[in-house]
Amino acid sequence: MNRMASGIAVIAASASAALGQNLLVNGGLEGGSPSTCGGFLTLGGGSTTIPNWVVVGPRSVDWNWSLAGGTCCDAAPEGSRTVDLNGSPAQDGGAIRQTIATVIGKRYRVSALALANGCCAPIGTPKTMRITTGSTTSDHTLTTLWGSDSTAGVECNWGQWTRLEREWVADSASTVVEFRSLVLGNAGGILIDDLSVTEVGPRDLLVPSQFATLAAAVAASQPNDRVLVAPGAYEWDPVTIVHSLTIAGTGGAMSTQFIGSGNETSPLVECAPGATGTVVLRNLHIANGRGVHATNGALDVERCLFTRNTNGLLIEADANFAGATVANCAFVANGGLGTAQAGGLGMYSATANGAGAIVTDSMFLDNQAQEGGGFHVSHSASSASDCIFARNQATVYSGGAIARWWGHVAIPLSNCSFIGNSAAWSGTQDWNCCVACSGCSSSSAIDTTTDCNQNLIPDAAEILVDPSVDSDQDGQVDACESTPCPGDADSSGSIDGVDLAIVLQNWGAPSAKYPGADINADGEVNGSDLAIVLAGWGACP
Repeated sequence: MNRMASGIAVIAASASAALGQNLLVNGGLEGGSPSTCGGFLTLGGGSTTIPNWVVVGPRSVDWNWSLAGGTCCDAAPEGSRTVDLNGSPAQDGGAIRQTIATVIGKRYRVSALALANGCCAPIGTPKTMRITTGSTTSDHTLTTLWGSDSTAGVECNWGQWTRLEREWVADSASTVVEFRSLVLGNAGGILIDDLSVTEVGPRDLLVPSQFATLAAAVAASQPNDRVLVAPGAYEWDPVTIVHSLTIAGTGGAMSTQFIGSGNETSPLVECAPGATGTVVLRNLHIANGRGVHATNGALDVERCLFTRNTNGLLIEADANFAGATVANCAFVANGGLGTAQAGGLGMYSATANGAGAIVTDSMFLDNQAQEGGGFHVSHSASSASDCIFARNQATVYSGGAIARWWGHVAIPLSNCSFIGNSAAWSGTQDWNCCVACSGCSSSSAIDTTTDCNQNLIPDAAEILVDPSVDSDQDGQVDACESTPCPGDADSSGSIDGVDLAIVLQNWGAPSAKYPGADINADGEVNGSDLAIVLAGWGACP
């Protein structure tokens, strides 16, 4: 008989309990109605006696039970059932398995309570089990904490169960989960109970509080994690992403900046997550380097600002590219005389009519390339809607704002504005604006020239990518607006005798000449206004 001990203490448990629903059915290995205090049933290969589980042949396992409150020393840590992965009599280890539905690319955690059965072995004997999840395996060795050669009765107090856990990324829509003993020629193998598989939510990797650099955080990441970057100005720190990952500024794009030296040889972010992966970039300002480059997977770029890069965003897709979405982004002053195509955004598909870039609510301002200064496309099914293209240049060929190569898929445009784009080779059509596009004559009411803080980024672009810089939503960057100074009735920059005189002279109702006498704008000039003047006396902040 395979024996278990009471006085259970679960050790080495994960600090964080399994998240979400258990995808294994009957992870407690329960079933049946045993009528004795403790015992076991040996189940051969192919048996489905344990509900929802299959015993993997040719070896057997022992299905053990214990009753709550029984006098025997056997006790299950969860429910009343456990499985010893070595069946009786003495033989090589067996296994149980179950198949679950999984989602390709998502991360899961498999977990089990395990105990090295001390039956038929001295204390300290190592015993190993293997956990298999699809194509991923891991071996786990435990040592017996009680044994058949120990003093009679003492072994009943030696039981310590260990929580075994690991994670894996699903590569199939269904996954076989198997627990197998690797113990040879022994009736006591590894006892298991409380089995679970749960989907693991994304982890947040914080820069710089947890990881000093973007590269360090990305290197430590696993699929579906989020790298969250605090506001600050960071050095150019190139990373290559090979699985699904989000990189996002925790503030707005204007406060989370990666600034190159102007001589960078690599893009800040190389996106290559594979056919099923997705890279998300959000709330970032990427400047003075080589921008972002992507080859495969899906790409989602939102509220990002690209300024003064060789190319802002360059997508040279392979056969595993799934498409890109670009929303509420601004491409400003990217490219130059040496940039062949796509100063702002380039979208090049590996196949005719392949997945492209869907661009919405974005701005292309003052970008430059020999062809397609703002947006350059080949093959791909790309489009632009509700975008502004202003002052982009094609310095050698055509398509100041947008260009596509001859014979490739046309570029649908919807509600886009084109202002002052130019091309060295304008041809017989409006190639100053867009090659093989329509609707290039419209203009926008949005001012794309004003740069109140003189940071070489038009205010409209700042507000687009980072609405927090215009907290009062009046269309002006807050930093450029004068600080309110209640009581300064004549707007002189200080509260003094002149303001006091204005209030007193307009007592009752404000005059047309001095409407500012009504300091609190309640329709009357009275003691409340006088109090505001006296309280704020002196220079305005």
